[in-house]
Parts: sequence; C-alpha cells; structure tokens
Amino acid sequence: LVGVLVVRWHKNADKVSLEGKPGRWSCALFKRHNKAVQPSVVVRKPVVSVPETNKPPVAIPVTTNSSDNSIVAELDDLEKGKALVPARKRCLELLRQPLAANIREEVEKRAGRINIELVMTPAAMPEKQEYVVQPGDSLEKIAKKFGTTVDLIQKSNLLSSHVIKLGDRLMVLSGKFAIRVSKGRNDMVVTLNDDFFLRCGVGTGKFGKTPVGSFVINDKIKEPVWWRPDGKEIPYGNPENIL
Repeated sequence: LVGVLVVRWHKNADKVSLEGKPGRWSCALFKRHNKAVQPSVVVRKPVVSVPETNKPPVAIPVTTNSSDNSIVAELDDLEKGKALVPARKRCLELLRQPLAANIREEVEKRAGRINIELVMTPAAMPEKQEYVVQPGDSLEKIAKKFGTTVDLIQKSNLLSSHVIKLGDRLMVLSGKFAIRVSKGRNDMVVTLNDDFFLRCGVGTGKFGKTPVGSFVINDKIKEPVWWRPDGKEIPYGNPENIL
C-alpha cells in the first residue's frame, strides 16, 4: 500500500478539515491510485507583491545625532583641559538622563576613567576631605576614622610607605562605596555615595551558581591567583589571569 499522509491544522470553522471536522488536527491517508477520493486542499496565504527592478540597491547613509557629537566633544574638552571635577559632574548629569545605548556606554567609560584618576591622586573632589595629621595619628587610625582603607589613603596621596609626620596634609576619601553585580550581564557597577563610579566585567560562576543576595565585603585579596576550569593555577600578573 503506497499512499500520502496529509496533516493539517484548521483554526476557523469555515475551513473544513480533511475529515470534515472544523478546528482540529486532521490527517488522512490517500491511495495514489485512487485520485478520485482525494479532496482538494486550498491553502490561503497572504500575497506580497515585490516590484521587479534592475536598479542597484541604494546605500542608506549612517548618520550620527548632532547632540551625541556635542556631548562627546564637550567631555573631550573638559578632559583635555584637566577639568576633571566638572567633567565628572557633567558625566553624572548625563547618566541621570535617557541616553542612546552607545552614548551611555561612552559616558560611563569616561566617568570611570575620570573617577579613578580623581580617587588615585591627591586631586580634590567633593567626596574628599583634607586632613591634617595630629599627634598620635597613624594611617590605620585615620582610615578607621573616615571609613576608608590604608591602601586607598596611600594611593590617593602618593605615599610610598605608612610613615606620616605631624602636620602632614592628606586628602582622605570619606564617601561610601557600594557594588551591584548583574548575573545576566556578567558585570558590576560600583557606586560612590549612590552615584555612578565604574562599570566592569566580572565572573559570576559556572552555570549561574553564584547566589543572589546582599553581601558585605570583609576581606580583600590583593594580587589574587586564578584557577582555570581545568584546575590549573594562574598567578597574578599572568595575562591569562582574568582577575
């Protein structure tokens, strides 16, 4: 027995299935030699007319919004002029507004770069305070007083050791850092006093195993090693170390 199996779905009551029942899956086996019993099947499809043409395709020019160009130019001028605090302020203003994705990414990159330069140098910024070293002071005591770290005080004041002298003037960051990690994007946003500080990529664990919740960072591992998925230890400084 040689035949053809026809399967079709009819949604509307005015379309009758091959078994004569509307609105269900229907199938029928027809013998090839008995064409007289095969019902006709009408398939209705939307018709789309496409005019024939011998003309070559027209190239559509890619245009850039003039306001986007002006934003980039404005930030360029501020950075080149080393007006870092106004440049940072402008970046934060822009990030609070609706922006095209590419412009937001550009502004975030610039804001991160500017923030790092401000924090890691003695440059003034609203979140820093000038502190005059008092008798009995140490970097540990100062760090505890302002809720920061010895390492950050050293870096932001270009100190090569823990030694400080009475009367030294230090720029101390007193702002509060926070981190929000996105498992979906595999990145994290660092904020300073709830303002954007930096965005960077992170690893969130194989198969999404990293737990979701709020955590407090108690210990920081300096110069961490990284273990590859195959178990090999990659030391800090190795280009393969993603940490």
